Amino acid sequence: MANREMTDGGKNSRPVCGMLLHAYYVRDPRVQREARALREAGWRVKVICLNEGSEAVREDVDGVEVIRCNMGRSKVRSKLNYVLEYLNFIVRSFFRILAEEFRERHDVVIVHNMPNALVFSALGPRLRGCPVVLDMHDAAPEVFASLFGLNSAFWQRILALEERLAMSFASGLITVNRGVEKVFRKRHPKAEFLLLHNSPSSEHLRQAPVPDYDGDDVFRIVFHGFVHERYGLHRLIGMFPELESRGVRATLDVHGDGPYMDSVVALASELGLTDVVSFHGRFQPEDLAAFLSGKHLGVALYYKDDLGDLLLPVKILEYIQAGLPVLSSNLATVQEYFDDESVCLFETDEELLAQIVNIANDYAAARRRVIKAREIGAQIAWEREASSYVEYLGKLCNIA
Repeated sequence: MANREMTDGGKNSRPVCGMLLHAYYVRDPRVQREARALREAGWRVKVICLNEGSEAVREDVDGVEVIRCNMGRSKVRSKLNYVLEYLNFIVRSFFRILAEEFRERHDVVIVHNMPNALVFSALGPRLRGCPVVLDMHDAAPEVFASLFGLNSAFWQRILALEERLAMSFASGLITVNRGVEKVFRKRHPKAEFLLLHNSPSSEHLRQAPVPDYDGDDVFRIVFHGFVHERYGLHRLIGMFPELESRGVRATLDVHGDGPYMDSVVALASELGLTDVVSFHGRFQPEDLAAFLSGKHLGVALYYKDDLGDLLLPVKILEYIQAGLPVLSSNLATVQEYFDDESVCLFETDEELLAQIVNIANDYAAARRRVIKAREIGAQIAWEREASSYVEYLGKLCNIA
C-alpha cells in the first residue's frame, strides 16, 4: 500500500479504518476507546456491529460511523445458539464490509474477537492487500471450556485450530494483557502481539476525593460492571451479616446488570439487606466518576480458575484511576501487575471477609496502597496505550 500523508484536505485524504465487532458498539468501552484514538489521530473510522433492536442502521457516534447489522444477541445462550449467531454475523459482516469496500477502500480492518473466525469476514479487503488486524480480547478455548464445559481434548483441538487459522489469516495481532499473551504465545510461539491494555481514559475518569474512614462511619463498598455468577457478587452480599457482627457497618452499591442480577437481588432481600445493598442498574462510562466518588473500597470478586486467571479486570484499573483502594481475587494476571502492597488480594471467602475487616480497621494503610497502585497504573495509562496503538497501525499500513 502506498505511503500516504494525513492532511486536512478532503474526505479521501484521511486513512480509513473498518472495525468488525460482534457486540453493541455503545456498550463496548475498549472498542470505543480504540475508535476515538484513531479518530483523534485523523482517521475515519467505521464500525460494523450488532443492533440491539431499536438503534439506527447507520449513525455517527462521537465522530465514528457506526453501521449496524440487522441482528442482535440471542437471549438463548446455548452452544448451538452461539455457533448459529456467530455464523450469521460472520456472513452479514462479510457482505457489509465488502459493500463498504466498494464505496471507499479501507486502509486497515480491525476485527475484535470473539469469535476469532470473524476475521474471515474481511476476506474481500484482505485479497486487495488491505492489512487485517485481529484484536484478541479473549482466549476462545479457555472461554468455551469455562462457560460450556468444552474442555475435552477434541473440543480444545477444534478451538485451538480456529484460533490458529484466524491468527494466520491476520496481518497483525493485538491482545489485552500479559496473562492472555502468555497463553497465546505458548500455543503459537511465533506470534507477535501489540499489548493494548483495557485502561480507562483519564478524560472520562479522573481521580476523585476519597473520604476518610475512622471506623465510626458507614464503610461504603462499590461493585460495577457485568453481573454474572462467575463474578462473585453473591459471595460479598452473603457475608454482610458477618461483617456487621465484626464491627464493620458497610453498604454496597451495585452498578451494572447481567444474567445473575435477579439472583443477587433476591439474596439481598432474603438476608434483609435491602437498606444496605443498593442496585442501580446499567450505567454509561461517563457516569463512573460520579458513582465512584465518596466510596471507600472497590471490589473485583472473580472466581480463580483457568479463565479467571487470564483476567486483568478493567474495574480494578478504574478503581485505581479514581483513587479507590482495591480488593481483588488473587488472579494470576492481576499478580503480573500488582502485589499486595498495591492492592489487597484474597482467594477464599474467609480471606475476602478478613480483608474487608482489615481494610476498614486500618484504612490509612489502604490509602497508602493506592499511591503505589496508581504508579503502576500510570505505566499502562490509556493515553500511552493509544499512542502505541496509532503508531502500530500507521506502520502496518505504511502511513506517515
